[in-house]
Amino acid sequence: MVQNIPPMDRLLRPAVNVLIGHGATPIEQEFGACLEEIFPEQSWRLDVHEAATSQEIFSTVRSERIHLCILFLKSIDCAPTRKAVIGPASALGMIRILRLAWNVPIIAIDDSFVQPGRGDEALGCGADCFLRWPFEIRRLKDEIEAMTSVFYSHTRLSAIGIPEPVRNLLRNWDELGAVAFESFKKYGRVVIGIESDEACPGRAKLTAMTCNPFGGWPDREVSQGVLSYDPESEIVIRFTDNGGRVRTERLRTGPGGNIPKKAHKNGLLSNVLGSVNIKRTMAPLG
Repeated sequence: MVQNIPPMDRLLRPAVNVLIGHGATPIEQEFGACLEEIFPEQSWRLDVHEAATSQEIFSTVRSERIHLCILFLKSIDCAPTRKAVIGPASALGMIRILRLAWNVPIIAIDDSFVQPGRGDEALGCGADCFLRWPFEIRRLKDEIEAMTSVFYSHTRLSAIGIPEPVRNLLRNWDELGAVAFESFKKYGRVVIGIESDEACPGRAKLTAMTCNPFGGWPDREVSQGVLSYDPESEIVIRFTDNGGRVRTERLRTGPGGNIPKKAHKNGLLSNVLGSVNIKRTMAPLG
């Protein structure tokens, strides 16, 4: 049997796989139109996967390269299909597993009026965005394009306002990645703090910020970054820019670069880590 071959121009467009967990509630036509606006057919090869239960969601993520997960928290069924099956007891638990196990970008949607603090909980579990209404997804076009890109490349931080010590460290990505992965091995998930070294202008002092047992992380942005980043391929840094604003950035190795795990291995062989001094600090109370 001869099958129709898709037009070559469609095959050459970048593919984006979107998983929508909507429970038993059918997806509104307007919501599908929103996605088509964000990923127009002439530029993207959009494939939408649908799931009604947490088990279906996990099954899809295991078998497909999902670039974005949109979850309707109120309607997803998280009950296990069999009593012997271990799984999340809630939609929030599902978000945490998706983020930690697969590092999937997540948009959570919940129009429930019963739980007004649901948004903060979803973001705290690792969701990238929280919406009250499905149509609000239109205003997230730029954020979604960033979340679904293959790389959160560290080279994008070459903009105005980045202090010279931070620029210098980013130019030496392998050393920074090796230090970040070494800190992760020692202390768990960390934020790499970068400060100017007053004794050596142009150079930086590094700190490994760990979770404060009395207050967690200083703010939601830091908490989200630490919960969601992949220590093998990404790092989270925190610094004060030239305008005096404290910034937290989640950065991923760009094309052709060494991921932190590989940089760490190379650093052990070359003894780069032996020459870097990094101090452990506790996260300030929020």
